[in-house]
Amino acid sequence: MPDEEADEAIAEMVRAWAPKRDPWIYSVAAHYYARRGEGADPAALWAKGAKADPLNSTGSVGYIWAFLAGHLCDSGELEKGLEFCLKAAELEPEWAEPWQTAGEVADAAGQPERAAEYHQRAVEVGSR
Repeated sequence: MPDEEADEAIAEMVRAWAPKRDPWIYSVAAHYYARRGEGADPAALWAKGAKADPLNSTGSVGYIWAFLAGHLCDSGELEKGLEFCLKAAELEPEWAEPWQTAGEVADAAGQPERAAEYHQRAVEVGSR
């Protein structure tokens, strides 16, 4: 399916389900755009889902980026996942987990020097 058709299908799903305050549709759309790497902002879509269902939300934008990073890494998209880890670390400077995850991803991507740097950063942030 060409990207335009997929974009329209995702947009139609969001239009159909959003009025029902069903947050899962935002998660589906966020995952789609995170994997695609362009189009709608995955973090903004995830935030809309969190707003629709605040009881199941951490309310943290950094957490959203970290969650999407994990999804990307699990899908084998290590460079994009690493980019999202670093965005999460930027948004949540007092949270060590994005740095730890970035280290694990860099290590899995065969980048041991970067991995060591990110792990060290996780230790520094975690010891504050």
